[in-house]
Amino acid sequence: MHVLVTGGAGYIGSTLVPVLLARGHRVTVVDRFYFGDTLATIGTHEGTLSRVRADVRRVDPRMFEGVDGVVDLAGISNDPACELDAELTRSVNLEGGKRTHRLAHAAGVSRIVFASSCSVYGHGEGMQLVETSPL
Repeated sequence: MHVLVTGGAGYIGSTLVPVLLARGHRVTVVDRFYFGDTLATIGTHEGTLSRVRADVRRVDPRMFEGVDGVVDLAGISNDPACELDAELTRSVNLEGGKRTHRLAHAAGVSRIVFASSCSVYGHGEGMQLVETSPL
């Protein structure tokens, strides 16, 4: 299975990606790598791991082609960081998430998981559950 993980270098993603790789999945990580490459310690995984430095608000729609599942972890987390720039937080966390889900759906991705380590109240506003199934 090819899994695209937005925010894959973040707190949850840096733990999830090695698990997906160990289970034999091909993984594409889309992240700004704002805090560095937290995945550097897991090695290159040539042919099974792709790292794409991109902002979810502007990621190329072609990234979703051939993807079987999306794990959406991208977002600005924790209340103090979110309070620094409320509009940026809304843009990344809400609009970026909605865009990720729209692009995945348009590309025919049938499995989408949204998770977060921050407060996500209202994040699902305007989103549609496509299908629930385990990766």
